Amino acid sequence: GAVISLGDPNQRLVGHAPRFATGMTLEIDQSVRQGRLVETLINDTLALDIGSRFEAPFSGAADLPTLPGTYREWSEVPADGARIYGSPWRLLEEAQRLAAAGAAFAIHPDSLATLGREVTRGAEAYRELTAHGGSSQRWEDLLAECAEQGLARIPRMFMRGYNRDRFVELSERLLPFHGAALPLMLVEHAKNAEFATVAMSRCCFRTGFARQFAHNPVRAAYTAMTRGTRQLWLPDNALEELKASMQRYQDRQIELRRSKAAAPGWQARTRS
Repeated sequence: GAVISLGDPNQRLVGHAPRFATGMTLEIDQSVRQGRLVETLINDTLALDIGSRFEAPFSGAADLPTLPGTYREWSEVPADGARIYGSPWRLLEEAQRLAAAGAAFAIHPDSLATLGREVTRGAEAYRELTAHGGSSQRWEDLLAECAEQGLARIPRMFMRGYNRDRFVELSERLLPFHGAALPLMLVEHAKNAEFATVAMSRCCFRTGFARQFAHNPVRAAYTAMTRGTRQLWLPDNALEELKASMQRYQDRQIELRRSKAAAPGWQARTRS
């Protein structure tokens, strides 16, 4: 008559894992995927999530040779292995670069669907701009979003004619995701995956901006960090970037709570 729920609460990207009033809770903190050389890195990452209620430290397995490494330039990461991104625009930029170079690679199906929606949004915003004589709030929002994330090349892609047809061409040349030597994916689609080598793009740690990334930045970074069994590559200032992202995320949560509390009828509903 009992129910056991098994999972890693730090991979819950939105909200909190439920606590039950009755019954027994078992929290697993022993990794079966990664070794002890990444313990400090992962625990320092989790410590940035101030609101986390799960305080057991991450413990690596003694028999797993997971090596952490840092890079200054993205070109320093291995040519093979999983590449994980925090921004769909950055993933799109990388996919177009790899395709132009003739590389063989795959994109996670869910990440590909997200890219398709973003490409449609960008193409429609630019089409609106040209149709309205150089005036489009959607295009201005896209420019601001890309500037905030350091992705100035994305608007130029649309200005040079990038559209849904070009994206379909990219999709048709991709390898099947499972078994590909070079799989690409967004951080929110890395759950349950395992790779010998994982390289995390800088945009995995630079999140928490206004429009996107409603997920918890620390838990998202943790999820990506814990996918690699042998090598884990991060930018040299990853935790500094992540700390700033967490602050943006927390500020945004406070702003949303205040807006919700100030909404007409909110106080009446809470009293009832």
